[in-house]
Amino acid sequence: MLFGVDFTNPIVGSPAPNSAQSGVSALYSATLRDPVGKVTGCGFYWREVGSPTWNTGVSPTVNPIPCENNADCTVSVNHTFASAGSYETQFGCTDQATNTGWGGVTTVQVGSLSVGLGAAPSSGSVNTLFDLIGTVSGTMTGNISYKFDCTNNGTWELEVNNQTQNPYTAVDLC
Repeated sequence: MLFGVDFTNPIVGSPAPNSAQSGVSALYSATLRDPVGKVTGCGFYWREVGSPTWNTGVSPTVNPIPCENNADCTVSVNHTFASAGSYETQFGCTDQATNTGWGGVTTVQVGSLSVGLGAAPSSGSVNTLFDLIGTVSGTMTGNISYKFDCTNNGTWELEVNNQTQNPYTAVDLC
């Protein structure tokens, strides 16, 4: 009688994306396949660059289920980094024969971003036209898109995209 034994690890790709905003959930995903068996579970691991300790949390989702017999699959998880910095991320997946495959490590640059809003003048009557002043700060880089909703009704009274100006003043808007 002939018996087959599975010694083949699942093949796991490197997580993407490689940038995120602190305090905001991002979807991390990687390719996945098991050349011989069936994937039974995966973990998502992260640590600050230079730290010896890997952290783990919510179990990732594998799609499609089952992921078996060399099918192209995806492993994904939503994760939020609490603070800005550089982090390493990695997926590890195990198959029904308890073989574990480790994906590549991706360094994720996590930036901070905050927005302040002011008005000039700071008070007035119902007939006063106010300038709104939006100020963006943090470690993230790139152009800024400002959107102003004076009446909180879901309609933007002004949208200004791809600006480098900071702070930005919307004159006599509201």
